[in-house]
Amino acid sequence: MIRNALNDKQTWLKHSWRRCQELGFDRNGQPVFYKAEGHSLKQLLEKNERLIDASKAVFQRLDKFLKNYHYRADLLDHEGYILHSYGGTGQADFLNEEALAIGTCWGENFRGTNAVSFSIEHKVPVNIHGNEHFFQENHVLTCSASPIFDESGQLAAIVNFSSRSTNIQDHALIMSMLAAEAIEHRLLTEHIKAENKWLIRETEALRSCHSKGVITINEDNRIIYANTEAKKLLGLDCVGTIFSSFQEGTVHATVSGPSKSTHIIQSQSPVRKHHTFDRMVASCPKIKQAVFLSQKAAYTDFSLFIHGESGTGKELFAQSIHRESKRSNKPFIAVNCSALAEHLIESELFGYKKGAFTGADSAGSLGKFRAADGGTIFLDEIGDMPLPAQSALLRVLEEREVMPVGDHRTYPVDVRLIAATHRNLLEEIEKGTFRADLYYRLNEIVLSIPPLRERGDLLQLARHFLFTLSGHAQQFTSEAENKLLSHHWPGNIRELKNIVTQASFLSDGRWIDIQHIKLPPQEQQIAASASSSSLPAAHTLEDGERLLIEQSLRASRHNISQAAKQLGISRNTLYRKLKRYQLIP
Repeated sequence: MIRNALNDKQTWLKHSWRRCQELGFDRNGQPVFYKAEGHSLKQLLEKNERLIDASKAVFQRLDKFLKNYHYRADLLDHEGYILHSYGGTGQADFLNEEALAIGTCWGENFRGTNAVSFSIEHKVPVNIHGNEHFFQENHVLTCSASPIFDESGQLAAIVNFSSRSTNIQDHALIMSMLAAEAIEHRLLTEHIKAENKWLIRETEALRSCHSKGVITINEDNRIIYANTEAKKLLGLDCVGTIFSSFQEGTVHATVSGPSKSTHIIQSQSPVRKHHTFDRMVASCPKIKQAVFLSQKAAYTDFSLFIHGESGTGKELFAQSIHRESKRSNKPFIAVNCSALAEHLIESELFGYKKGAFTGADSAGSLGKFRAADGGTIFLDEIGDMPLPAQSALLRVLEEREVMPVGDHRTYPVDVRLIAATHRNLLEEIEKGTFRADLYYRLNEIVLSIPPLRERGDLLQLARHFLFTLSGHAQQFTSEAENKLLSHHWPGNIRELKNIVTQASFLSDGRWIDIQHIKLPPQEQQIAASASSSSLPAAHTLEDGERLLIEQSLRASRHNISQAAKQLGISRNTLYRKLKRYQLIP
């Protein structure tokens, strides 16, 4: 597989360069310098502490190789942020020190084509040498990057060895692959040790209280073991169900029926955060109603349509519905339809046969629908789906089977569909850009998520986000809270979370004051216009989005990177919206 991937290297490089050009990058210009700092950097390093510790041990063992061949070793997370570096004095002094600082991002959207971004994108080891880098500034480099995968097979990090382009070594790529494998092995060993500890604890619990009900739940709050007494209390089929609500001593567990008050000793693995209804901040009546309807819908198998502006938490609701449904032990697959290239959307959703088209993976692709078999597929921004793909989707929903691109056979699928959009699909139907029959097929249950400006719990949300960042260490002043209340919030919850995060970072003390609340200027203007009723009454979401983008472009003098940063979206997303609204400079 790696050999085939490397054979496609030149094709993939061309695609990467094209993406860089579409982002407005100039090969002779400067890459975008973006670095996590302060609280964000602290969180980044704490989150990846296990990875960093493992890489330190591995890099130290490679000290002789790195010194003798004048290479620098870097560990970067799955998004390209530098977490740890290793290399003696003089081994990388020809490189830009600022660009190689801890926390700096080497993702393609910032640094153009490079070994790190290539390995992140394609999940394969790669050499990127000299002028294969997009930016002229990076032509002095030769880099060998290899991916690190976690226990579940997901991309966790990247190992990158870099040196002068005049110092290329054939075995550098092999060394980076060996380093990545060694780090993976250390992580797996730690994981097995942790599991053994929990098994020992479980055994001790069983020995000490064999006459009581005993269950073991995994990191997803799913029951994976129940003794005889527990099954008497929770039901014979309780293994595999979600054990989501409990108190010490007395447990109230809903197991395919009415709640039962039980006394159970619980041996619990470390909990990983997931979107669930009990984690939602929902004191606002409108959100309470949305949660109530969602919980009711979770126990059905009807198609569900969620309508709400961008940033209101549509995927949070979709995932919560899945985790409370009978399909919760099966996959939840989320797809952003607006992020898929039009000519690839059918192959992404329905899969493709090997050799179906140029650039196709030699092994073919299962597709999102077959990957979600038995579970839930969430199609976000379905209003951006092109008409041919809409026709194919309708056929899949009606016939419950998919035909991969390039194949003549069909494959049965059993999925629950949740779709979402910020668009008015009835207007899109009138324009001829959305199929009416698909709309009514999706519309079995409709859920509306109110925008943040219509919710009554804005301050509670802001305090919640602040608490997750700093605990009780920071609080808002009344002036800061008034400033938050005066804003129009076109970016909804996503925008609020970002602004609270920035305010927490800017404040050096306990109090977050008005000067720490940084609202983008163009959004303040829109908020003021809205409050003074200067916008037309029939102003649509699309009109507002277009206006916001136009103002961002003017404010940034048509600098795509700066405009995207002001809007709080990626440059790829901004570029797609520019094409949609015919605003390409």
